[in-house]
Amino acid sequence: MNDIVKKEGSRLVSEQQSQAASMIQLAIEKGASIDQLERLMDMQERYEANEARKAYVSAMSEFRAKCPTIAKTRTAHQSKYAGLAETIDQIKTLLSECGLSHSWKTSQSENGIVSVTCCVTHVAGHQECTTMTAPPDDSGKKNRIQAIASTVSYLERYTLYAILGLASADM
Repeated sequence: MNDIVKKEGSRLVSEQQSQAASMIQLAIEKGASIDQLERLMDMQERYEANEARKAYVSAMSEFRAKCPTIAKTRTAHQSKYAGLAETIDQIKTLLSECGLSHSWKTSQSENGIVSVTCCVTHVAGHQECTTMTAPPDDSGKKNRIQAIASTVSYLERYTLYAILGLASADM
């Protein structure tokens, strides 16, 4: 069924693009001004962005309906947690089937605060992101690089959980 939706979605996008191109071509033939052409193009861009947003919402709804509960398979500090790699392994196929993908952007401020932004993008182009920030995790005997890496890993996990609405077994 998903393949049918994707094929129909592709055909619909293709039809919309050719309709937009036809409208613009007709406007050019009728002697439309640059201002009128720009307004036509702006209108088409807004329409396409809205359609992409609706496709994203639909895909996220499908993903959340089918997404498994994430198993807590790792232990640290006398408690169990779901690791990032295991989480991704459990959801990557479903994300792809729903036309979704994720990515992260990281940064560090001059005062050392680490920021991680997780973005989820739909194949139609709509993207939503969430950001979390924290100081480097200097607990234990970590050097400065390890402290930063620990924080990045932690924030990647929790931004992914936040943007996808995930929960592990006993959260």
